[in-house]
Amino acid sequence: MATYVENVGYGVPEGSTMGNSSTEKISFYGVTPVVLNTTSTGIVVTTIGAVSVLSSQTAVSNSPYGASTAAIATSTFTQVQALMVDVAALQAAINIIRKNLVDLGMLLGS
Repeated sequence: MATYVENVGYGVPEGSTMGNSSTEKISFYGVTPVVLNTTSTGIVVTTIGAVSVLSSQTAVSNSPYGASTAAIATSTFTQVQALMVDVAALQAAINIIRKNLVDLGMLLGS
């Protein structure tokens, strides 16, 4: 257990900050300090998939399933494509977040 710990806070009601500008370098755990990463994916995923699979199907009276097989396949394919786009966007955002945390020394990695 540590016998001495330095407090970073200054006891002011406004709070404390590290780095007064985006060009000041900071780091954690002894890694080389870096400036604020200004890379942005511009990605905000607000929905997963475009529409519900059953919402765009047309009922067919002679089908025991209540909708044509072609409509179900088309709708399912559309949903899978929308999910693939969303997953790719999330992957890109996670990779940037991970890189930023590694650069700051807050996550082990290379």
